[in-house]
This record gives sequence, C-alpha cells and structure tokens, in this order.
Amino acid sequence: MAHYIVGDRAARDSPTTHVKVDYDTKTDTRSRICRENVAIAASTEEKPAVIFDFDGQGDLVSMEILDASPRGTEGKR
Repeated sequence: MAHYIVGDRAARDSPTTHVKVDYDTKTDTRSRICRENVAIAASTEEKPAVIFDFDGQGDLVSMEILDASPRGTEGKR
C-alpha cells in the first residue's frame, strides 16, 4: 500500500492540516483521508464506486474510490 501526504494549500500556516492518500493494490482502492481517528457516522455513494464518509457533524472524513486503476488512467488518454 502506498501512502502520500498532501499539504492543504489553503492552510499552509497550519502544519497539522493534510490529506493522506492511500492506494491498496490488493483491493484496487484509492483513499483520501482528510481526518484520521474520527468516527464515521454516515457514508454515501455519490457516484458508482465513489464513497464519501462523514462524521457526526456532517463534515467530510474520507473518500474512497473503488476499482481505482481504470479511473486513474482515464485522464491520460
């Protein structure tokens, strides 16, 4: 599994603001984790195979893209 940390350009002065990006080769799932160690209260599938997770306040916690390989190469054509 690959891990990447992407800084939030809108909050450069805050060293704790980041997004963790994971890719799991076994499940072909790409995850963008906005906030770690936060309980997920609800999940929605906005588009097929794109899932958003929210906390109890309705704030975005993470996003998952299932079958990520085909989606990741779509823009390179």
